[in-house]
Amino acid sequence: MVTIKTVQHSDGSASAAKPSEPSSTVQPWWSCLRRLRTYSVVEPFLFLVTFGAYSRLVVSNELMLAKACTLVLNQTREYCLNITDDDHKSQVLRIGNTYNMAASLSITIPALFTGLLVGAWGDTHGRKWPMVLVPTAMVLAVAGYALSVVYWNVSIVWLVILHLPTGFCGGTPVINTGVYSYVSETSSSSQRASRFSVLEMANILAMTLGTTVGGLLFKVGGYLPVYGTSLVSLMATIAWLIIFMKEPKTPTEPSMDKIQGEMTCAGPLHSFFSLDNIRCTFSCCLRKREPGVRLRLGLLVLCCCCFRFSLIGSSSIAYFYTKEKFNWGVTRFSYVSTAFSVGQAVAVAALVPLLTRVCKLSDAALGLLGICSIAGEAVAKGLASSEWVYFLGLTLGALGGTATVAVKKHVSQLVSRDELGKIFMVTCISESLGNIGGTAAFSQIYNATLETLPGAPYLVSACLMAFPACVLIWIYCSSLPSVEMTLDHCLSEDIPVEVYRRRGSLSDIHF
Repeated sequence: MVTIKTVQHSDGSASAAKPSEPSSTVQPWWSCLRRLRTYSVVEPFLFLVTFGAYSRLVVSNELMLAKACTLVLNQTREYCLNITDDDHKSQVLRIGNTYNMAASLSITIPALFTGLLVGAWGDTHGRKWPMVLVPTAMVLAVAGYALSVVYWNVSIVWLVILHLPTGFCGGTPVINTGVYSYVSETSSSSQRASRFSVLEMANILAMTLGTTVGGLLFKVGGYLPVYGTSLVSLMATIAWLIIFMKEPKTPTEPSMDKIQGEMTCAGPLHSFFSLDNIRCTFSCCLRKREPGVRLRLGLLVLCCCCFRFSLIGSSSIAYFYTKEKFNWGVTRFSYVSTAFSVGQAVAVAALVPLLTRVCKLSDAALGLLGICSIAGEAVAKGLASSEWVYFLGLTLGALGGTATVAVKKHVSQLVSRDELGKIFMVTCISESLGNIGGTAAFSQIYNATLETLPGAPYLVSACLMAFPACVLIWIYCSSLPSVEMTLDHCLSEDIPVEVYRRRGSLSDIHF
C-alpha cells in the first residue's frame, strides 16, 4: 500500500508529498537528536565535564609532588621516581600537599564570590554562557599543565596560578547551579526526582571512571595521554553545550521580583559585576515568605552542607582507615571503591523513579531513607572488625544518594522559577564550605583517635545525620493544606504567575 505523506512548511501550511513506500516505524536519527536536546542536555554535560576534571586529578597531584622534588628540593627526576630516604619523602609530601591545597583554594575562594554574582544574573540572562566559561577555563588549565610537562623547568607556582581562571569563572558552584536550575525549569514536579537521580548517577560515574581511566593512562603513557584525554573531554563538553542547550526562558520574561514590586537584579550584560546580584542572592533566602517556607529553605540548605561535610570528610580518611585496619593497598582500595561507587550510582538512578512515581514516596520520606542508608554505612564502617563488615557498610550505603536528591527537589518546589539560580547557588556554596570543613575536621578527628578508635570519624558522620533526619521528620509531619492550583502546575502549563498568586500561595503546597 502506498503512503501519502504531508510536508509541514515553516509558514504553517501543509502540502502533499510524493507517494512513497510504506514508512518505517524507526524514527530518523535527527529526530532522536531533537528529543535528546529536549530531555537530556545537562546530564551528558555534567558527565563530560566531571570526567575531564577527575581524569587528571590524581595525576596532577602526582605532578605537583614530582615538581616539588625536582624543582624545590633540586633532586634528579630519576631519584624522585624512587625516593628511599624517609626524610626526603616526608618533605616532598609536605611541599606537594601545600601546593595542592593552594591550588584548591585558588579555585574555591574566587568561585564562591563569582557564584554569588552568577546565581542572580543567570536567573535573568540565562545559564548557558556561564556554564560554557567554566570548562573553557579548565581547558586553559589542562593545556598549561601539559606544557609544564614538556617544559619541565616551569615553576610549580604556575601550576597554582593556572587554576585562577577556573575559580574566577565560578568553578563547581556555577556548574552545579546551572545544571540543577536547568533541570528544575525544564521538568515537572513528578519528573524532578528522577532527573536529579540521573544527575547524581552521571556525577558519580564520571568521577569513578575519570579517576580509573586517568590512572591507567598514566601507567601506560605518563602525563601527556592523561592531559590529552582531559582536553578532548572538556572540548566535547563545550561543543555539546553550545550546540544542544537551549535556554528554557527568555530574558524578557517577567520576574517574580517585578510581580512583588521589588527592585530586580535584571540588567544589561555589564551588570554582571554589580553587587546587587549578591544582595539579591541572599535576599532570596532571607526575604519574607509565606509562613514556614523561609525556615524550610534555611534548614534544607544546612542539610545539604551537612551531607557534604559528612561525605567528603569520611572519604578523605577512607584510604588511611582501610590501610590501617585491613592493610589494603592502593590497588585493592581503588577496585573496591570503583565497584561500589558504580553500584550506588546505578541503584539511585534505578530506584528513585520507582520509589517516587510508583510507590508515591514523598520527598521527606525519600530523604529519610537516604539518611538511614548513610548512617547505617557509617556505623558499620566505624565498628568494622573485619572486611566483611566493611563491605556490609558499603552495601548499606547504596541508597545514600537519595537524601541529596530529595532535599534538592524539595528546595526547587519552595521557590519560583526566577529564584532557582539564587537558591541553588546558596546551596552549592554551602556544600563547598561543607567540603572544606569536612576534610579538615575529619582529618583532625582521625589523627586524634588513631590509637584508640580509628573508626571514630565514621561514628561522628553517623551522629551528624541526626540533624537532617530531624528536619525531614518535621517536614514529613507538617500538615499543609493543598490548593486547587500549585506553582508547579502553573509553570508546567504556562499559566502566568500572577494568576497563581491570586489563587494560592507557596505555603499551601502539600509535600
